[in-house]
Amino acid sequence: MQLPVMNRPLSLDALQEILGVIGQFAPSGTQAQPGIAFGNNQATGFFLKADGSIGSAVNGALSFSINAGGQIDLASAEQTPSQITLTNTNGTSDRCAITFGAGTSSWQMGKDQSADGGNDLFLYNSLTGNTPARWTQDEQLFINWEPTTVLTANAYDKTGSPLVINNTPGKSRAAVGTSIGMQVNTIISEVNGLSDGTRSEFGSYYGMTFPDPRQTQKDINLWGPDIHVYGKFTDDATQREGLLMGSSVYVRPLAAGSDTKDATHSGAFGAAICLAPPDAGTLAENGVAASKTSYPALAGLSIVGFSGTTSITSGEQSGAGAAATFGLRIGGETSGGGSPYIGWNSRSNFVNCLSLSDFTQKALWITNPLPAPSGTAQWGIYNECPTYLSGVINAQDSALGFFGVAPAARPTMWQVGGSGALSDCITAINRITSNLTSLGLFAAA
Repeated sequence: MQLPVMNRPLSLDALQEILGVIGQFAPSGTQAQPGIAFGNNQATGFFLKADGSIGSAVNGALSFSINAGGQIDLASAEQTPSQITLTNTNGTSDRCAITFGAGTSSWQMGKDQSADGGNDLFLYNSLTGNTPARWTQDEQLFINWEPTTVLTANAYDKTGSPLVINNTPGKSRAAVGTSIGMQVNTIISEVNGLSDGTRSEFGSYYGMTFPDPRQTQKDINLWGPDIHVYGKFTDDATQREGLLMGSSVYVRPLAAGSDTKDATHSGAFGAAICLAPPDAGTLAENGVAASKTSYPALAGLSIVGFSGTTSITSGEQSGAGAAATFGLRIGGETSGGGSPYIGWNSRSNFVNCLSLSDFTQKALWITNPLPAPSGTAQWGIYNECPTYLSGVINAQDSALGFFGVAPAARPTMWQVGGSGALSDCITAINRITSNLTSLGLFAAA
């Protein structure tokens, strides 16, 4: 550029041009003495760094720099700095946000998404028009996911999940210790009751799977928690897991009377399965009439399975193995244990191992055994302990009997003579003996 001749008055445009040249070729300066500084503070301004980036100094300290790649570095000597502060002075809206990317494929993170003065924090995806994460003013986190993948075959294939946690112990170095994919601690402080009889409830996990009754669903499976645990594939028994547990529940009742139920306490349970109609509030919330009814499930608890290769699809196939030694085990049996929280050889202790009640047809139904290997006995009931049987059969007029014994008419073992005469006693004894013989419990002499 050619500087104007100085022996004549300068126009404003010419003066600005001269100042522009002076600014363009300002001295490089240093952090302590910037090349472009301010008259009232020579240690505050801009300077050219050794790597060609532009730095900004405040009172001789580097606070900001930007390099040729557009990378920005902010520095602070404060112990707990907030290096970027966004403030909205609108008066009504308090929305402040940072946008990553441009156009319809950008993400935005900010505060007060509704621009109404709220104190929420949000993450917005402009490509889907969805807010996948939002913290409310009272710090509740909402994760919103709207899957868009539609399968055309094999509906069991996965389409994704709104939350995936990858926990990889031992990946960078051999692991020693206990690693948990997710831990939730619900630590309960002071709690007050209400006079209406309702109680505050606390838990570390609550899940609900509920199809919207206002929409149409066809051919769906519904799950609460769906837990898959895989053991190590190995034929070497020494390489098996120290413990393989599909689900472990550890309950430690610590209050006296936890084993009792009364008008104000429901008792303590290791696990409870309840099949019941929905509450009216849930129905109303989802637009369902309160007159709708629920229906029975196939089973309150179902334990099924088999073992073998991938070609085994049923427990009756050739080559199918047992799913477990015990389909259901209560107590430690002779080998003890049964949980990682007690010793491997510890015996359990129960008042009653199994209680069956409130049934309309059969309290215990044993049926449909698999073909037994040659020479193997199959017992519907195998009991090594003394057995006491009693009860009343309602509306039963047909003959009764044990397996392998001809049925007999319903015995009248409880009928004895009306006096203490010897003849009445002999008659009663004969009747009892006869009844027991007909039931197969006594053999005829």
